[in-house]
Amino acid sequence: MKKNILLVLPRVPGALEIWNVPPIGILYVSSSLKKQGFNVYTLNLMLSDEPITDIIKEKIQEFNIDVIGTGDLVLNYRAVKEVIDAAKDFKPDIVTIIGGGLVTHSPKEAMKIINNADYGIIGEGEFSMGELIFALENNDDISKVKGIIYRSHEELICTETRVDIENLDSLPFPDYEGFDYFEFSKKLSVNGKIDALLTTSRSCPFNCTFCSSSGGSKYRQRSLDNIFEELEYLNKPYKALGGNGTVEVMLRTVHKLPKQVQEEN
Repeated sequence: MKKNILLVLPRVPGALEIWNVPPIGILYVSSSLKKQGFNVYTLNLMLSDEPITDIIKEKIQEFNIDVIGTGDLVLNYRAVKEVIDAAKDFKPDIVTIIGGGLVTHSPKEAMKIINNADYGIIGEGEFSMGELIFALENNDDISKVKGIIYRSHEELICTETRVDIENLDSLPFPDYEGFDYFEFSKKLSVNGKIDALLTTSRSCPFNCTFCSSSGGSKYRQRSLDNIFEELEYLNKPYKALGGNGTVEVMLRTVHKLPKQVQEEN
């Protein structure tokens, strides 16, 4: 049975002061789920000052939500917990899923702190989330879904590790429209221009001891063609790059940029 899914970008206190651009991890999950054919609704809590409990209740009622998902970094766990608790308080049988660096870095600790979470996504969520929801819709064995943590009676069970997504070009662009991303970006702007966060790679070729490596264990890059395709997508309708847009790429690819820029122009 098809389930209605609500993905929520949590309200992080002080974000307007500390962020230059909004996060896009959950936007990637949203676009991937939509591409896979799931019924996905989206909510950006940063765009409203209303009480979070009221907003969550309204959205669950409006769209008859069966599954709610949210996530963030470890330091923002309270914002994630607030969303999950609000959903469970209003609809106790709703399925709750958390993700992001919070779960990837400390899966069991995250599930213990956010005790109303039913499942956690460890690592990249585009395919793990899809497989988990498919399993829920079809009453399949949850333990067969790679890259998740779930509750079994009093235990927390981590399933088999999911390998990193090798071909980043295969992923759809983030769901900017679904989360009113550029409306939020305007709030963060200091010069009136719209900024966008463009991810050109995941993880890192190094292994620093202070880093959680929540972007994956293996460094991977998008192709320049794919990067420029998204740049064009962002710039034409949204003017997200303004007149001073800057693209950072690995030095080994810089020599390819002038020709590509000239072709795009």
